Amino acid sequence: MTDLQVGAAKPAIVRVTIEHVAQVTPIFVAYSAFYGRTVAAAAAQQYLHEGVVTGESVIFMALTAEQQEAGGFLQMHPSRSSKWLGRRWIVNDIFVQPTLRRQHIGRRLLAAAQAHAVATTAQD
Repeated sequence: MTDLQVGAAKPAIVRVTIEHVAQVTPIFVAYSAFYGRTVAAAAAQQYLHEGVVTGESVIFMALTAEQQEAGGFLQMHPSRSSKWLGRRWIVNDIFVQPTLRRQHIGRRLLAAAQAHAVATTAQD
């Protein structure tokens, strides 16, 4: 695996906490715009904050080393499965900035989500 940006360190994959919500908000707004939806930054930040605080969302972000900005994110939500008699996780949103694509960031975000699901006893 090689980075397309010469000399650039791989973005760190970080679980978003309340302290990170402001950092992940711009990438969430960009994600919404990419899919043709205009979302005000304040509304997006409130939505993300509520999800993190209530546990309705688990969010991972790819944090760039240079600017400490979110270059990608993944949002997942817990669900209960009667079929499996246990908790399941649904990946609802995943997005990587176009300038950072082809660096396996999406795969790394999905790997973090899978590790979280396994750690919280989700079924395959």
